[in-house]
Amino acid sequence: MNDNIQEIKATNGWLAKTITAVLVVVFTLSGIVNETAVYGKVKKEVKSLQKIEEGFVNRTKKVDIFVEKNRKIKIYGVEKIFVDDNEKRLYPISYRNTTYIPVRIVAEISNQDIDWVDETRTIFVGKTLKNPNKLYTDRNIIVEFVRNKEASKISEDEKQVDRKAEKGFVRTDTTLLYDFQFVEMQDSKGRTLPIVYYKNRTYLPVRFLADLLKQNVSWLKDSNTIEIGSDDYVKIDNLSQRMKNSKWEWQQMIEIYDAENNLIVDMDNKKTVEAKREILQNITKGLNLLKKDYKSIKNRHTEHYGIFEKQLHEKVCKSLEDSIKYIEVLENIAYMKVEEKDFSVMIDSMKKTYIQSQESMDEVRDFIEFVETKDDEEEVE
Repeated sequence: MNDNIQEIKATNGWLAKTITAVLVVVFTLSGIVNETAVYGKVKKEVKSLQKIEEGFVNRTKKVDIFVEKNRKIKIYGVEKIFVDDNEKRLYPISYRNTTYIPVRIVAEISNQDIDWVDETRTIFVGKTLKNPNKLYTDRNIIVEFVRNKEASKISEDEKQVDRKAEKGFVRTDTTLLYDFQFVEMQDSKGRTLPIVYYKNRTYLPVRFLADLLKQNVSWLKDSNTIEIGSDDYVKIDNLSQRMKNSKWEWQQMIEIYDAENNLIVDMDNKKTVEAKREILQNITKGLNLLKKDYKSIKNRHTEHYGIFEKQLHEKVCKSLEDSIKYIEVLENIAYMKVEEKDFSVMIDSMKKTYIQSQESMDEVRDFIEFVETKDDEEEVE
């Protein structure tokens, strides 16, 4: 158990700003979190520390790639032109007959956060160390890195149609995580696809983007076009006002949850007992606020709620309840730190309540996504 404490403390210094992120990384590396995401399909796979540590060795291989200047990418029927910060055109590349696009474009189009940890050569998509609970308001995506073709000004040099052979790199020491799960990228035949680097940019298979969008991907050979989703796709706002309110209340809870995690981590940086006691008081304030919100939401009359509204309300209440249990453990740990007591007896409880709180958050997040993407006309009012 003391080894767990030392492992967490050692990790805090450089890997994470929140204890949530620390725990996720520790659990992942120790095999506690052992699910590998394969294009949205989860398969059980225990990752040993030895296997992961072997991946930290620099394994770079120069490979032949092609810059596909004549390859079109259509998303929901609209052809997309990719550009960098300086409005310079970015083309898809291909490696072993698989089309790749920059990882940042993947994140922008799918409205996902992205982060990079150099120490472990890890790419985070979705949940990141800076935003472990995917807390963000809806963003205006496809702004900096993607443009509609008809709105783009393409220079004469960019209009040339050719397929240019170049040299890229494949590194086997880089790990891709989506929502803190290992991602094993595969092609349509089940063959493992590597991460490719070209001109200091990281490229991921276009199939990974299709999976994030939950859309089929098609290859039209005659027109050299990759299509993701259909041209008749229309995103419908399926959330009723009550559900939007529940979603907002839940997001406010996550803000407090993340703040509490930051406080407990920051306590290690405080040298005086007074400073640590102030953090303990702030943790208690946040916990009391969560309890007050939980009581208010729990006692809300839902007799006139629709089916989905009731289900979301119940899931939000469960998420609040589990988060409170976790923060209560953090409060006890903070108290022990102030009193300079051994808090190792709390580590198992911290792990247990942390995992439960994360699972409850995922249930809320998944349910909201399910309702938002529904195509039929089930009752939401």
